[in-house]
Parts: sequence; structure tokens; C-alpha cells
Amino acid sequence: MLKIFLRQNMTANAKAKYNFRSENEAEITFENLVDEMAANNTTVTKADISGVMDVYKSVVLRYTQLGYTVRGPLGLLFVTAGGTTDDKLASFQPSLSTNDHSLNLRFLADTAISRSILVNTKTERVSNRLKMIPSIEDVLNADGNDENTIRAGDTIRVLGDYLKFDPSDESQGIFLEKEGVSTRLDYYAWNTNKRIDTRIPTDCAAGRYTLKISAKPCTIQYTQAFSEEIEIS
Repeated sequence: MLKIFLRQNMTANAKAKYNFRSENEAEITFENLVDEMAANNTTVTKADISGVMDVYKSVVLRYTQLGYTVRGPLGLLFVTAGGTTDDKLASFQPSLSTNDHSLNLRFLADTAISRSILVNTKTERVSNRLKMIPSIEDVLNADGNDENTIRAGDTIRVLGDYLKFDPSDESQGIFLEKEGVSTRLDYYAWNTNKRIDTRIPTDCAAGRYTLKISAKPCTIQYTQAFSEEIEIS
């Protein structure tokens, strides 16, 4: 069932205070699809279904890459080009980072399929509160390489959801905790819902720490810890 909840509308000149958002129930993998198809009153084996699906995928990819519009059971798959130039004779080079040329994969759902899915989708209104709890997914050195060690004085990047906080409120922010002592980090170069860039104090002792965030994404302040300890060298 599609789970429906609200988000505060933070855009300028918003037409309403809140936007509806959704979360999918779960994910069906390729293996799950094969199992479902094999159980759907058919004599075709799972191995046959899996083989046919692999062949179908290969053929669709080949013709899409050749510039065809491929019409499948769910709709159309095709590639489009985009970008700009001031030179009438310029070549199209989407592989270069110095221009805005691009190739984009598009899927256009069959009208009848789209109508059937949308008309028959079941929805469930769920709590907004559960969707606004800060959650840390990863902590890494701000250079983007998750294999690099974190040292005192380094800037780290905290990734997740609903991380944004009020830096003027000293009860909110990123905290390092060790042996019952909690230290708030006081420098923040990036402070958004998805990402916080903050700096480890230069006098931070080496060791393993619990990293926590305290934020107030709605009317309630939450404190959440990263699931793994971080090691500071």
C-alpha cells in the first residue's frame, strides 16, 4: 500500500502550508518477480521465465542503444538528446564535462497501463511525525572517500534525512560522545536536511566515538545516534 504523509511547504509563495508525499510499501526484486510469475497459474518454470526475461532485457537494451523507440508491455523506452551550443556546426559530445550535452533515458508508460495502475493504487494515510525523525545514514571524511581515516581537525560529512537544525540553539547540532562525555561540534559549513558538513576539533583525542544529531524538524526535538561508532585517529 502506498503510504501518504505531509511535508511542510517551505517554498516561497506557497499555495498551501503542506505538500502530500508518499513512501512505497517495499521493493520487489527481479528474483521476486520471477517467483510471482512462476506461481501465477503457469506451467512455465522459474528457470524458463528468468531466461526469457534476461533475453528480453538484452534485446531491449540493444535496440534502445541503436536509437529505436522500444514498445514493451508497459510502455515506450527511448533515448533523447539535450544540451546547447552557439556554433551551428558544433558536434554533439555528451561525454565531455565542459558542455551541457547529454543523453537521457526516457520511459513513457502506456496510457491504459498508467490509468489502470493509478485508478487501482491503494493508499494509506500515515503519521507525519514518524517521517520527520532525523536519521544518519553515513559519516565520512568530507573529501568524499569513505576509506579515508578521520583525524582531529578534519571536516566530516554526515548524510541522512531530516538533519537540518538551528545552529543558534546549542542543544541542537552534531555531538561526539565518549565515556559519558558529550561534546557539541561548533563549526558547520553545510547544514541541510540531507547533509551536514562539520569539523572535528583539533584537540579531539584519538579513539572511538558515538556520533549523534539533535534536531527539531517539526515541533519536537529528537536525538538520534549513528548506528556505528566512528574512529578518530
